[in-house]
Amino acid sequence: MRRLEDWGRLGGIGIAVLAVAGVLLFLGPRLLGAAAGPEAEVITALKEAEHDGVSLTVPGSALPLVSRKLQYARITVSVAPDGRRAEAFATLDFEGALGATTVSTAGVETVPFTRESGRWKPASSLAPRLVAVVAALEARRQALAQGRPDALSRLTGPGG
Repeated sequence: MRRLEDWGRLGGIGIAVLAVAGVLLFLGPRLLGAAAGPEAEVITALKEAEHDGVSLTVPGSALPLVSRKLQYARITVSVAPDGRRAEAFATLDFEGALGATTVSTAGVETVPFTRESGRWKPASSLAPRLVAVVAALEARRQALAQGRPDALSRLTGPGG
């Protein structure tokens, strides 16, 4: 009988350990935010986005920009005084494709964040500058392919 009671205790301890691990898994990011502040939460949100196959919507393109490599480094966060908005400034190393077109860059990115439902989320995109550049280049490619000089003239800057 003694052995059965020991196994019962071990099972109860195992269940308690699993419950604590589950709570930490789901509440870990919130606990980190409470302990380290919003800067750590924003950096964590960016780092969690670093995986292959991230799909970024490009205005004017039917196809998304899909990453093969997405990596942020040298991240600095500026939080607004109201604590509801923040901007992350980082270097971005990106490799991916827009349809058949290969896109690769190593540049600076500014990602605006908003706090929604207790979590920090990108306001528009994980890489708004990259998406804007790719959208402009895609608009140029479409205008050239369609032979539309009026569309090309809208894309030129001052003195172009």
